[in-house]
Amino acid sequence: MKKLLPMGIALLVIFSLAIPVVSAEKTMAEETCLNCNGSGTIEEEYSYTVLDDEGVVRGIISKRIEVSVSIRNYEEEQGIYGIDVTVNDDEGNTYMGSTQDIIPGNSIVKLSVTIDVERADDYWYEYDVNPPTRDVMCPHCDGSGTVEEEDGNGGGIQDIPGFTTMFLLVAVVTAVLIYRKKNR
Repeated sequence: MKKLLPMGIALLVIFSLAIPVVSAEKTMAEETCLNCNGSGTIEEEYSYTVLDDEGVVRGIISKRIEVSVSIRNYEEEQGIYGIDVTVNDDEGNTYMGSTQDIIPGNSIVKLSVTIDVERADDYWYEYDVNPPTRDVMCPHCDGSGTVEEEDGNGGGIQDIPGFTTMFLLVAVVTAVLIYRKKNR
């Protein structure tokens, strides 16, 4: 016991001297904003609503399907809206068409696509609306293109090299001292 205590204290002092002074302050680093890829702006779609859509067979001899989509533009500015239409029939044929038109601000416009098909007995259609977009300031980086991120884990006890070794040494010395004291 008399030899173990001084040796434990000597090792504790040696390990203590090896510990650098660690600041508890967090260090920050500038990183490129991932939302806007550093541009400071992101693309935002205009606000719109599809009010109704309708697929109607037009014509007797030439089979035509007309798909109409009513779109309301909620924005103050006008914008070029488009629709892409795909029509499928029971024989596995696919027909595609598209159109685009300017929709004034705060208004409703019906966009129509007419597609010639071989048969119009049984069909179904899908459409996608392509609204205009505009660049707006990225809310994640406030338009700067960079964000401040914590560098590492911000300092503290986790950054102390040799902490685990020192902790284990203190624990072993304490356990040995307690064991020896109980055996007396």
